Amino acid sequence: MPFIVFESIDGAGKGTISKILISMLLKETFDVNSYASQKGFLPQFLDEKKDFYVNPNDYEIFKTSEPTFVGVGRNIREHVLKFKKLKYSPFDIALQFSLDRRTLYERVIIPLKKKNKTIIQERSVVSSLVYQVEHSKFFGGKPITIEDVISLEGNKIALKKENMFDLLFILYLPFKEVSKRLKKRKKFDDVFYETEKKFQKQLLDSYLSEELQKFLLKQNPNLKIVYLDVSKPLEGQILKIKIIYDSFIKGELKTINYF
Repeated sequence: MPFIVFESIDGAGKGTISKILISMLLKETFDVNSYASQKGFLPQFLDEKKDFYVNPNDYEIFKTSEPTFVGVGRNIREHVLKFKKLKYSPFDIALQFSLDRRTLYERVIIPLKKKNKTIIQERSVVSSLVYQVEHSKFFGGKPITIEDVISLEGNKIALKKENMFDLLFILYLPFKEVSKRLKKRKKFDDVFYETEKKFQKQLLDSYLSEELQKFLLKQNPNLKIVYLDVSKPLEGQILKIKIIYDSFIKGELKTINYF
């Protein structure tokens, strides 16, 4: 079963679109984020004799996100990205995301992939490839390259072909619409990135770049990438997502797709 990831700049609607897909599939879903927030730990799916065990056979779909809501991930959400001015270097931030990602993969993603479960995730290593690299260009400090990002252990694990996602949605919309959405947005984990309009434009260009596309396909030649225009009314998005998912499951989806 597929590992599906939703990526975008802030405010494009990853949460909304992922919920649409989950509701469309009509299968028993386990929300890793909710569990982690309540328990203070990520679940584990390997040893029923150990704490925080969840039987993966009880569910078909597992909803996850990055950063996680515990440990390093929680620190990223509540501390590292909260400052109005940069207090951490791009490399320090990349390192923390990598540590959080390693825990998520070793404890959740890899065991679930081995169990052939459907995983639907908001954000991934792609965010680090975009945000941390562009971060150093925009805010200054010691430059960080894609090579620097992929050298970190958690990112190495996530970029192994056998661990990578199968279907990547990159959500995009006209930049003027992005600004409007961010002004209206109210979230408990708002971060300083969202206040910088020029930086958001830089991120959008990076997400849509041929360079990123080629890099990801080099890591996993079987990857399917969907560029989804989310500026249209939500009713139309529902139909598009159904068409995309059905085509993917049937093996009819092309490598690169624009909707």
